[in-house]
Amino acid sequence: MFCSNCGKQNLDNAKFCASCGTPFTDTSGPRYAPPPLQPQYAPPLQYVAPPPQPQYTAQPAAAQHTSGMAIASLILSLIGLSLFGIIFGGISLGQIRKNPNLLGKGLAIAGLIIGIIGIVAEIIWIIAIIIAASAALL
Repeated sequence: MFCSNCGKQNLDNAKFCASCGTPFTDTSGPRYAPPPLQPQYAPPLQYVAPPPQPQYTAQPAAAQHTSGMAIASLILSLIGLSLFGIIFGGISLGQIRKNPNLLGKGLAIAGLIIGIIGIVAEIIWIIAIIIAASAALL
């Protein structure tokens, strides 16, 4: 028999429920039968798309390269062609300012500085030769 209080099954001749202790008073009457199990209804799962993400298109980066004029400025200044090093350095600095994809600002400045030092050294050398030649003539 089934308990009318908790619905647990007990022996047919039991006077109390073995689970909850409820006394069985009328054992000859209709007995408690648990309701048949009903399948639980669950609504079907619906796919919810995530919100759209912003699309970012990558812009191709412009290729950066070093100015050939800046390289030439440094090399010409180092090998003693100071005037050409200064000229090439000035031209390359102007190009680098106009074009952000050009590199070599430091090379151009180094070429200018070394070129100026070379010109000053050449002027001092020429003055020293002139003084030495005039001293020899006296």
